[in-house]
Amino acid sequence: MKILAVTAIVGAALAAAATAAAPTLTLAASAPSVVYGKPVTLSGVLSSQKTNQQITLQDQACGKTTFTKAGNVKTTTGGKYSLAQTPALNTAYQAKWKSTISSKVTVNVKPLLELTSSRPRRPGPRSRR
Repeated sequence: MKILAVTAIVGAALAAAATAAAPTLTLAASAPSVVYGKPVTLSGVLSSQKTNQQITLQDQACGKTTFTKAGNVKTTTGGKYSLAQTPALNTAYQAKWKSTISSKVTVNVKPLLELTSSRPRRPGPRSRR
């Protein structure tokens, strides 16, 4: 009977540990779009709220098929982190901590200079001298 009780207690403890929620990682951009050459701040929180945890920011520029490392940052009080980036193209970002990956955030890049066509000039009367 004692073996059965011990087995039940150990089994319950293992089940509780297995179902414990894995930490999550959030990510947000300070703006949904930026003008070319201007930075955007990407920030988030590690749900475990641990400090000094390395977060890897990954980016995927428009036209690319994979994410690459954009930079690293350490968490501060409450698991918060932030990192500035200056995307040249529309870019998707995600944050990674160990095997935990945040949802993707896309930052669109607006052109610095916008060209527009103007009305064609009408030839006016020319004066002769």
